[in-house]
Amino acid sequence: MGSIDALEGEVRRLREANLRLTLELQIERSRDASTASKPLADRARRVRDVGWDHARLVLPTRLASSAMSFVRRLLPEREAAAAAPWRLSRWETVAILVIVTAGILLRFVDLADTPPGVQGDEAAIAIEGQRIRRDGWIGPYSPIAAGTPTGALYAVALAQMWFGDSIHTVRLVSAIFGALTVLALFLVTRRSFGSAAGVVSAGLLATMGWHIHYSRLGFPNISWPFFVILGLGALVESVRSGDRRFWAAAGFILGLGVYTYNSQVIVLAMIGGYLSLMSFGLPAALLAAALGLAAVSPGLLATFALAAAVLAVVNWRSEAGDRRLGGLVVFAVALVLVALPMIRYAADGSNNYFGYSERLSLTNSDEWAEKSETGEQVRLVAGRYIDYWDRMCCDPRFDGVDASGTVPLVPVGTVLLAAAGIAAALWRGRRTLATVSAMIVLAIPLTSVMSVDFALRRTLIETVFLALFAGVAVVEGIRFGWRRRYGRYALIPLVGLVAVVSVRQNLDDYFNGTLASSEVRWVNAVEMVAASEYIGELPDGSYVYFLTDRWPFSHEIRRYFAPNAAGEDRSESFGDYTLLYDAARGRPVYILIGSYEDDLARLHGMYTGGEVVVSGSANDPDFIAYLPPWPIASRAGVSKYWTADEHRPIS
Repeated sequence: MGSIDALEGEVRRLREANLRLTLELQIERSRDASTASKPLADRARRVRDVGWDHARLVLPTRLASSAMSFVRRLLPEREAAAAAPWRLSRWETVAILVIVTAGILLRFVDLADTPPGVQGDEAAIAIEGQRIRRDGWIGPYSPIAAGTPTGALYAVALAQMWFGDSIHTVRLVSAIFGALTVLALFLVTRRSFGSAAGVVSAGLLATMGWHIHYSRLGFPNISWPFFVILGLGALVESVRSGDRRFWAAAGFILGLGVYTYNSQVIVLAMIGGYLSLMSFGLPAALLAAALGLAAVSPGLLATFALAAAVLAVVNWRSEAGDRRLGGLVVFAVALVLVALPMIRYAADGSNNYFGYSERLSLTNSDEWAEKSETGEQVRLVAGRYIDYWDRMCCDPRFDGVDASGTVPLVPVGTVLLAAAGIAAALWRGRRTLATVSAMIVLAIPLTSVMSVDFALRRTLIETVFLALFAGVAVVEGIRFGWRRRYGRYALIPLVGLVAVVSVRQNLDDYFNGTLASSEVRWVNAVEMVAASEYIGELPDGSYVYFLTDRWPFSHEIRRYFAPNAAGEDRSESFGDYTLLYDAARGRPVYILIGSYEDDLARLHGMYTGGEVVVSGSANDPDFIAYLPPWPIASRAGVSKYWTADEHRPIS
């Protein structure tokens, strides 16, 4: 019994010893783990610190590398391969025939009377066409419409020889240029972005209300987009192939553009800057900066900067520059030779070529003078730039010169598609057409922004590039959506809906908005046209007394429709208001327009028995003509002058 108790006691001691050893071992392990965790934590902190340092060093480098890669996409060493061959497939031929036919119908049908009336500049252009047919060369610039290049005027003169002298002929030239621009956009877009993009872009331009409006007006600026997009197409082919024939064609076509609209100079400056940067890199940018410095602050510093920049360009060696140098020379020579008459005209200070632009410049306005700080001036320009896009798509403002602005010039859907198209085209890169077109879209609004009258017609070139990029967005959006699981059911229908709604809104806004508005009749001087046509049909020996507060008797519309008519102003705005006539001048004919129609009763009282002619609606006539009895009854001692008081001839 005692041995059993001893054994049990020994077992308890062993258990206690084992438990103590286990606890000590656990404590020791805990101490070892605690000791080991300190270097691990220190190491983690060091790794983290190194990681942040590495990120601070690497991130800017990667961002800079990405930026440079993007710049190389915009200024490529080599142009991307053509997206479509020269030869059209059967479906392309059918598609473009349908689109161009639609564009022609939208621009040519009932052209003489849609829009109604005649804008004064249209009559002035018709008169200049007559002068060209009579005198031949009249120079590169005409003083009509506050000054305009004469390229379209020579086209009008040629059309007058073929189709007859009429306002319809003047508008026919515009409609032809508008339709040709649709075809040119298709061909140029197709080569850089593919057949589908070309078709969609052409379709959007063919139905764009802003472009249709100017295609139906005898304004010379509708020819400007045609020469720009066609010239860019030749330029793209020259950069892609290096063929000097394309370089010469690009210079020739873009040089002709200076005879279409004054803003072509800005387009040429952007194209020149792009070609210089693409071929000569940073030195070209330094040269541009030096030229700007010399223009703003000429002096010794500017001279040294200019010399250094020229030296840098001369010594700059690059594969792209060497390869393109000959082509650039051919391009520049062709452009200068074609534009030389305009260059010489502008260089002659007596012609005051830049006078009209200076008068309209925002920098010469009181509003600009009130902004004494540079920051205030920058905010003014930025605010007007935002306002430009707002006026275009969302909050239109009526323009009393061309009757635009009664509806948005371009639907907001088209603008959004164009913005997406710019992003997609620039991201793909290596396309001269994408980069230059994006530059024009973003920079050309400044021609309106920096003018006091904010006329959006100065940026009509936007029509072709907005259509181009919107077409690219539609095609790229469909391609992107087709590759995504849910894109076919969400993105593709959305893109298609926006495009279709934009086309419908364009057509509805123009034909049911602009043309149906009273503003277009007011701008196109419907009353003046009707009166002038009537005056032109009066028999020889008639003498017109013209009473209206809107137009003088010398207005272009009267001079076009009734070039040989004799008469004078009798309104308070343009002459001496009186209803007396001088019989020695010929048979009197009173033309009453607007508020002066109320003078008909007085004329009846003064010259009883005369003839009344009412043009248009009896309730709202275009004009009223009153022809006093003629010839005057002759008797001895009776004067041929009438008094307003007695309403009868006096001796």
